[in-house]
Amino acid sequence: MLRIKLHIKALPLLFVFWFIGISNSFGQVIMMSSNPLNKEEVLLYNSYQYYTNSVEYDWKTEEWNDIEKNLQQPYHKTLPMIGYGVTDQLAMYAQFPVSYFIHPEENSFYIDDILLMSRYAIIPSSGAKSGLSLVGAVRFPTAKTGDNKNFSDGSLDFFIGEIYSTKWYSNWRTHIKSNYIINTKNEKEEKKGDEINFCIKQDYRWNKFKIAFINQYYLQFNKLDRDKNKVDDSQKTRITHQILIEYKLNNGLIIKPKFQMPSYAVGGNLYKHKIILELIYRFS
Repeated sequence: MLRIKLHIKALPLLFVFWFIGISNSFGQVIMMSSNPLNKEEVLLYNSYQYYTNSVEYDWKTEEWNDIEKNLQQPYHKTLPMIGYGVTDQLAMYAQFPVSYFIHPEENSFYIDDILLMSRYAIIPSSGAKSGLSLVGAVRFPTAKTGDNKNFSDGSLDFFIGEIYSTKWYSNWRTHIKSNYIINTKNEKEEKKGDEINFCIKQDYRWNKFKIAFINQYYLQFNKLDRDKNKVDDSQKTRITHQILIEYKLNNGLIIKPKFQMPSYAVGGNLYKHKIILELIYRFS
């Protein structure tokens, strides 16, 4: 029988993690380093994001145009997740994303699709050893569809990915992460395009802080209609860059403020910058 040891001191943190704010699931599939959790270790995680989609892509002119001020929607997103170490090499996770966006006429609150994920360390990593983990996940269509198309397409989706982490070379460490998302058909027999996510993360240790730089490439293929025809101008391409600072408190809580900006993009709507705050707490 699996046994979870929940410390009393972790209960207030659990409340904070769930209610700190109102991230994209593909990003969490390749989060952190290649190592999963230790056996019977529990992870509490949340990522709060704030951004405003202020420009939209015009496929006719192949240019980005500003969205009218009164039509811009500030988004608040939170990604609470809990993880459990089944063994020293295998960990299971469950995430329950929530989204909230502000509109001049009506504010909307959505519970997004739930995602279950597993990570297995083929080669466990350490400070002196590089490592590799495989990742698999399933995203269930638990969110309401219809007007909620920004947060769910109503389909069952599958994730496969990998995380490679090098050992520490002095104060430097590199992570190479990628995943592929298989989007299946929804109730309308439509199929959102499959997605590819790839990123390189560079860590630098400085006293009690860790500074990281992330370059990320994201591609979403064309949507398919019920007759399996490609829907024109439905694909997306994104190249983004992110800087973060990580600080571990004495009680084990890890705080990660982040700032993200796109440098190249095609298709859909886009923000000019995104502010992110991550909280991570691991206990046995």
